[in-house]
Amino acid sequence: MENRIIFGLIAIAAIVEGLAAGSVPMNLLPLGLVVLGLVYGVRGVDAEDPAGVLSVVIATAVAADANVLSNIQVIGGHLDSILDQLAVAYLAIAAAVVSVRVINRVKG
Repeated sequence: MENRIIFGLIAIAAIVEGLAAGSVPMNLLPLGLVVLGLVYGVRGVDAEDPAGVLSVVIATAVAADANVLSNIQVIGGHLDSILDQLAVAYLAIAAAVVSVRVINRVKG
């Protein structure tokens, strides 16, 4: 249940930051996205079988970098901004998964 809550908070934060960038004082929302991504990556992803999560992270990051949604007429720019924020959180998830996997390998 907590993983759904964390992911819901990631989605809400990405939507808010994507539609109204800088609306939260001191740019705390992008930091919150990173922290939530790290927490979700540690708590919600099996570090020994991360193939599915890492493929979604790569696809999201590539799509965000390519600005694929900005060609849609009215709402494309907004959707692309939201996708950029989701990519930030997803990359934090990937960093957490890789870190946990390295720690597990070092421990033996």
